[in-house]
Amino acid sequence: MLRRGAGRSGWRAASPRGGIARIVSSEFARAVTTAEHVRRATGAPLSFEPPLREWNLGVGRGHVGELGVPTRRVHHAGLR
Repeated sequence: MLRRGAGRSGWRAASPRGGIARIVSSEFARAVTTAEHVRRATGAPLSFEPPLREWNLGVGRGHVGELGVPTRRVHHAGLR
């Protein structure tokens, strides 16, 4: 997508920064790759936030449930 000519010209049109004050990304490789493309195109500062992972499993990260897949509990006020 951004590696192709059409994507690059679109980002060039938005440069510098294109109204982007800051880029915040998860640490996952695919998110970092995309965020780096946006940073280079816009010049906006980039930071990484672990809570932006698809599943922030906290202390359960890397553990699997009984079925061999990650498990999680959703903690939202008002939801049970």
